[in-house]
Amino acid sequence: MGEKGKEHVILKAVGITKRFGSIIANDNISIELYKSEIHGLLGENGSGKTTLCRIIYGQLKPDSGKIYIDGVETKFNSPRDAIRAGIAMVHQELSLIPTLTVSENVALAKMNSFKIPREKIYEEILELGERFGIKVPPDVPISRLSYGERQRVEILKALSLGARILIMDEPTTYLTNIESEDLFKSLKNMVSEGLTILFVSHRINEILSITDRVTILRAGKVVGSGITKELSKEKLVEMIVGNRIAEKTPASSEETSTSEVAISIRDLYVMGDVGQMSVNGVNLDLYYGEVLGIAGVEGNGQRELVEAIVGLRRPLRGSVRINNVDVSGFTTRKIRELGVAYVPEDPGAALVLDYPIFRNLIISPIVTNMYLKGKILLDINRVKEAIKTLIKIYSMRVEKPEQITSTLSGGTKQKLVVGRELHVEPKILILYNPSKGLDVATSEHLKQIIINEKKKGKAVLLYSADLDELVEMSDRIAVMYSGRIVALFRKNDEDLLYRIAHAMTTGQDPGARREQLDRSTAFK
Repeated sequence: MGEKGKEHVILKAVGITKRFGSIIANDNISIELYKSEIHGLLGENGSGKTTLCRIIYGQLKPDSGKIYIDGVETKFNSPRDAIRAGIAMVHQELSLIPTLTVSENVALAKMNSFKIPREKIYEEILELGERFGIKVPPDVPISRLSYGERQRVEILKALSLGARILIMDEPTTYLTNIESEDLFKSLKNMVSEGLTILFVSHRINEILSITDRVTILRAGKVVGSGITKELSKEKLVEMIVGNRIAEKTPASSEETSTSEVAISIRDLYVMGDVGQMSVNGVNLDLYYGEVLGIAGVEGNGQRELVEAIVGLRRPLRGSVRINNVDVSGFTTRKIRELGVAYVPEDPGAALVLDYPIFRNLIISPIVTNMYLKGKILLDINRVKEAIKTLIKIYSMRVEKPEQITSTLSGGTKQKLVVGRELHVEPKILILYNPSKGLDVATSEHLKQIIINEKKKGKAVLLYSADLDELVEMSDRIAVMYSGRIVALFRKNDEDLLYRIAHAMTTGQDPGARREQLDRSTAFK
């Protein structure tokens, strides 16, 4: 960010306060955004990050406080007002119509799209994509794009509407490391042309690598801010969690695995959503007492493999055996009864959003049976006490067990799913991006739980888009490429990170490399 950008405060929010019942989501927050900067907004789940962004974007009205654009006080009644002022927001949950093409979605976002020739919108998408490095084919339906490509479409929509300030709310949550690097390059291109980015994240390494300045929130208040390069990782962690400094998770290096096979996969083929073969002849064993990591660039069959194991997809060919029982045609309920717990990437897929929080604890018959009085009656009081315990353990910011689940933040929903699945004391844990959306303290807590479960002799299958997390947690790591397992590593293998990244991007293991790996150019 140049000196000129420092002189120009493009957006200033002063004394922003917002309450939801008894919870104060934003407590007298003030923040300034400079022109041509990437400003990080960092904090735990429930710290008020998304609420502040939604207020700036016009989705929520503050109870008190003021917003200034270019020094002029501005009030927004809706996102449309914010868009007219040059503010756009890319949410975690993207708002695209899957059946329409890229150009049709961009056209739909324009308030006067009926006056604009389709050819002009098509050309604009190509020009913006080339200019900022966010290329997406204009004539492809959204349903055929990966999450990363769909996110690019949301950014293209914002740019086509003339955004000067772009709010990115946890933009890397669903992205692979490589996709995140591509996004960062695009954001830097935008800033170089005068745009301002408000980059919301709970990942400290991202904040340190991409932002010019950072504001830290805790419990709805600003607890610190400054120039990013002048702040250390340790200082940021201290500000984020306050007196609750998370203990370092011990490396998963102890050889506690046994020779007993928990899950055995043989010659497995699974069809994807659009008719392609997503899993191509996978052979893999998971042992009790180990964490087996699955690595791969998104879209190489990881999701379909996991869904086949837990009964959400029926294999086309091959077998999945759990505790030596062939479960290839089993329902998810039968698989759960074998001692399998599953945490999906999207917490909304594992919750009934219209239910009170406590009822989401007992939507599974296995959990319901834990709280029966006699053979029929459900002990609701015990259920509520159990959910109160989980709320405390996972630091969920909720008012009461009766609160409707849909009112929770995305991160809190994920905490609820993780807590519920571990609550049944399963023998096998299958986790797909389990720390997605979780704050620093809770992520470290979850890692400790996984390690403890492994030490108890349980089997853990872990997919994570965060390669550093995967290497930290796993005893072995299987790399998927084009639906196949192309490499299998142990934690202590030489040049592990380099070899995994190479296998992820080329489908081949180059073997241990002798020279020092320059991670800044390989991957993050």
